[in-house]
Amino acid sequence: MLLMPCRSVVILDMTLTFQFPNAFEFNEHFLITILDHVYSSLFGTFLHNCEAQRHNDRIKTRTKSLWSYVNCQAEEFTNPLYAPYMHSHILQPVPSMRRIELWTGYYLRWNPRIRPQVHGVKIITRHSLGAGS
Repeated sequence: MLLMPCRSVVILDMTLTFQFPNAFEFNEHFLITILDHVYSSLFGTFLHNCEAQRHNDRIKTRTKSLWSYVNCQAEEFTNPLYAPYMHSHILQPVPSMRRIELWTGYYLRWNPRIRPQVHGVKIITRHSLGAGS
């Protein structure tokens, strides 16, 4: 079984979310979940290189889809800052090296000695915005 690599796409998406935090419907946890399961084999979503191989191995009947898992917990993966009306145009990211940041939420999450340095940032949830049910 071959796995479909998608790390570069997700890392690019994370770089864009740093520059445009309210332009994306899904949050950092969503991207980390995708990266964690690309190689976990817990879901059949990323197994094989093409639909024909997935069909021959009956992946749909033998495994669960990562997207089914995500859809069942959509609230957990939703970006509370998402504002589609603000970004109805094409995003113009700044390609400067000064704007590229290390994705500490992914790369440093298992290192107890290194903690992300975030000062004065309040964690915002849908509940704190008054959108909770």
